[in-house]
Order: sequence, then structure tokens, then C-alpha cells
Amino acid sequence: MTETNTWSIEDLVRRIASSWVLITVFGVIGIGLAAGAGFVWPERYEAKAVLTVEPIGALQPGTDEVNMETERVVATSTEVLTPAAEQLGWIAPRALATGVTVSVPKGSQVLEISYTDPDPQRAADAANAIATAYSEQRVQNAEKVVQSATDSLSARIGELQTQLDGVPAGSSAARAIDVQIVTLQERLATLVSSTFYSGSIVSPAATPRDSTTPSLAVFLAAGAGLGVLLGLFVALVRARLRESSPRTATPQTAVTTAPVTTPATVTATNGRPAPLRETSTAVSRERADEAGTVERASEPAADDAAPRPESPRAPRPAAAHTRPGSRTPNRRASSDGARS
Repeated sequence: MTETNTWSIEDLVRRIASSWVLITVFGVIGIGLAAGAGFVWPERYEAKAVLTVEPIGALQPGTDEVNMETERVVATSTEVLTPAAEQLGWIAPRALATGVTVSVPKGSQVLEISYTDPDPQRAADAANAIATAYSEQRVQNAEKVVQSATDSLSARIGELQTQLDGVPAGSSAARAIDVQIVTLQERLATLVSSTFYSGSIVSPAATPRDSTTPSLAVFLAAGAGLGVLLGLFVALVRARLRESSPRTATPQTAVTTAPVTTPATVTATNGRPAPLRETSTAVSRERADEAGTVERASEPAADDAAPRPESPRAPRPAAAHTRPGSRTPNRRASSDGARS
């Protein structure tokens, strides 16, 4: 199993220092790309119009609060952007929606309508047009609600007048119908006399002078930082791959060793356990003998290469030719002496 090497802080610093050329190259490339992006990046200008949102009695009777989250969504709706685009005349409602941003400061009944455009004057005109269209849209909605309520009340009053004509004058039914007619007439008078004040534009959008596009220095700094980070990443990955790649093993002479007898199994000749010192000495000698044997076997003998002189051989005596079963003369003489 391959063990994973863990780098310390010193290892990281050393590897980063050894790859400073690679990191510098990536930093220079990042600066070059950032400079190009900074030159071609289009200028953008942002203009902001601020308006208050007031409750309309006809829409929200009996309350002084406005749901600002709902109004923020309404400000970017088609009902607001369509008349704003028509007022501007140079942009479509869908394109107008891409540049508008509406925000609500916390705890206030104020809308901040911002518009971003490459032309500063167009940005201001668009922001003011959207703010105006929003205010007009609120008033128009209130007028529609009041008109609908007025028509409904007038129709109901007419029905009660018809019923009143069909009952005897002075009766209890006539008096009840009279009370209903009076109540409805009072409500109708309130609706007709109500004002539609939706708020006002407290801060119209002015033509911006400064662009919202980051400066060239910001682009260069960002490019250098990103390039250096990318160079560090590549350098560390490169160092890790080099360390994890398989290395060429150096050739070594294969040595086969016999199993070494452990001290626990070494015994004396008489069957008793040998002392620990003698046992360890015997094992060391055995290992030394085996190592010397292996070295002698692995090294080529120097004497084998040179020719060896032949030793003189003594003359071999001539053998007597005898037939099988016959005795030698010496043995015959010895036998004759024994007989005599």
C-alpha cells in the first residue's frame, strides 16, 4: 500500500519557491488578460430616483401602512414598464426591465428605483420615467377601484328606491329602506370626495458623472491575484504528481537467506536451552557465514579466468596381465613358503 506524504508548511514554502517562474508567468498572463478586459469593458452609468409611497384611502381604508414588498414587485411589472417605455420612445418594455432595480430601505415607505445604461442621460431619463409611471399606475388603480365601488353603490341605491316605492309610506319597511339608502349615499359621497395621493418623487434621478464600471487598476489587481492563485495551484499539483509518479528502482543482487533460528528455538547439545548470549552469538555467526557464502557465490572467481598449471603425474606401474581366476606370482610365492 502506498503511503500518502503529508506536506508541512516548510514543504509548501519550498515547493512554491522552486516554482516561482511558473507562478510569475501565470501572474503576468492574468495581468495581460485583465488589462484587455478593462479596455473593452463597456462603461455603465447608474441613476436613481427616490419616491415615497403613501396609502390611498380608497384602496386601503382605515390603515396608514403600505405593503412595501408588494409595491416593489409592482414597480417592475409590465403595467408600469409599458407606459414608461412608451414615454421614453427608444426602448422596449422587456429591454427596460433588464436595467431596472427597485429596493426598499429597511423600515421605510420609500422606493429607490435605479436604472443602469451605457448612456448617463438615458439612465437618468429611464429612472424618472419608471418612477412617474409607478405613481400614475397607483392612481389609476385607485380610480378604477373607486369607480367600480361607486357604480356598485349607485346600483344598490337604485334598487332600494324601487323597493321603497312599493311599500306603504310610514311603515316599518319603508323606514328600514330609508336607513339603508342614507347609509349607502354617505359611503358613496365619501368615495367621490376621496383624493388619490399615491406619494411623490422626493429625489428625481440626476445625470450621473461617474461610471459604475471598475477602474483599470481594479482589473489589473484582480487579474494578478487570479493569475498567481492559478499558478500556485498548478505548481502544487505538478509537485504532487512528480512525487506520486513511479521511480526507476536500482538493480540489486538478489540474496536468498535461510530462515534464521530464533533464540527461543536454539538449544544446546544436551537438550537444555542455550544461554541467551551464546544463542545470539551463534545466530550472528550463522548470518555472517551465510552472507559470506552468498558474496562468494555472487562474485566471479578470479582464478577461473587464468589457466591453471597441470600438476606432474607419477608414472603408473604396468599391470600384470593375468587371466581371471589365476593368482599373482607374489601370492603364489607366499603360499609355497607357507607349505615348506
